[in-house]
Amino acid sequence: MKVHTNLSIENDLLEKAKARQMNLSQVLEKALNNIICGKVDAKQEEKFCKSCGKSATETELTFLCPEEIWICNHCLKGEINKVPIVIGTRRG
Repeated sequence: MKVHTNLSIENDLLEKAKARQMNLSQVLEKALNNIICGKVDAKQEEKFCKSCGKSATETELTFLCPEEIWICNHCLKGEINKVPIVIGTRRG
């Protein structure tokens, strides 16, 4: 059974998602399932930033959805206008 919940995100991010006709419920549900079921770790065994190549031991990485990639916080700040949704962080 599905339940309704509230999600707080930046207004500009919501507008970009709407412009791309993204179903936020579907994106979030898929991302949570991937993280909880361990699919995130299986797909990203190397745990490197996809943008600059830093490893998880060098910096804190953030998992991006729906792209399903890891990115370091430094690159995330530079790419913030391209990021539809941020789901979680992982170190090490």
